[in-house]
Amino acid sequence: MMILAYITFGALSFLCLIFQFWAHRTRRNVTVGNNPQFIKFQRGYFVVYLTAMFADWLQGPYLYKLYSYYGFDEQQIAVLYVFGFASSVIFGAWTPIAADQFGRKKLCVFFTITYSVSCLLKLSTSYGILLIGPSCWRPCNVCPLHSI
Repeated sequence: MMILAYITFGALSFLCLIFQFWAHRTRRNVTVGNNPQFIKFQRGYFVVYLTAMFADWLQGPYLYKLYSYYGFDEQQIAVLYVFGFASSVIFGAWTPIAADQFGRKKLCVFFTITYSVSCLLKLSTSYGILLIGPSCWRPCNVCPLHSI
């Protein structure tokens, strides 16, 4: 089964490289996006954005360990993860609309507050409170993508 995952990953990576090469070769106007002020802003934004996303990606395995330390079995931990992914799908459809309606700055502030609340909820050992956490945490993964 793992060999299929490795083959699929390799094939999709190769396909992405082909598309990237093709997009680079067919780009018509090279001067678009070369504004020095915009590039400076973009680099500053991506430093903060990638740091936040890297911190979020690191917590996945540690959350599993935390949940098992709290005494939950694998099925309960799986429900926590699935609940988080489901809330990400639901809020992922709403986020671009909210970015247009309320503004990107307010959406980023919302991201920060909601993510902080989700981190505080992880300190609880109550399963019900831990179920609320992913509904705060997962939509935060989608918010910065639509605030660019």
